Amino acid sequence: MAIVTMTQLALSADKSAARAPGLEGVEDAAVKLDQNVASALDQMVAYVPSEVIGIYVAGVGIIGATSGVVKWTLFWLALALVPLFVWLADRIARQSNPSLPRAPGKLVLVGSFAVCAFTAWASALPDTPFASLWGEEATRYGSFAAVVLAALMPKIAAALGLAPKP
Repeated sequence: MAIVTMTQLALSADKSAARAPGLEGVEDAAVKLDQNVASALDQMVAYVPSEVIGIYVAGVGIIGATSGVVKWTLFWLALALVPLFVWLADRIARQSNPSLPRAPGKLVLVGSFAVCAFTAWASALPDTPFASLWGEEATRYGSFAAVVLAALMPKIAAALGLAPKP
């Protein structure tokens, strides 16, 4: 899911679902479900930075099979984009809604989640720079880490107050 969505989830975590006047007692599925997180799959991948993964995968495809130094450089450049995208998402959200409360701690946590998720996904790719550390097993370790993080992150986010309240 996009970093913009991750940031919006964190910023909207303290808001309760808005109900139209006169509909307080109506059980409406659209009111109960947060519109940013529509399914369990969306919840699992909400903290995976799809923009950075897309840039990184495109970079890996463009550079092809090269030395470990080039692969590591691409990895670190992509990783450096994560906090930039989190900051940009926050700025865009504040421009469209200036009344949003400042939440630097939440943004740091969202950025940390995104860094962890990106690292796991990058290590799961076939042309990973982590192969220089772990050999052929790197993609297996990375795949396992990505699956575990995708399952744990929504629960950790809820526990830390980063996920929207039901």
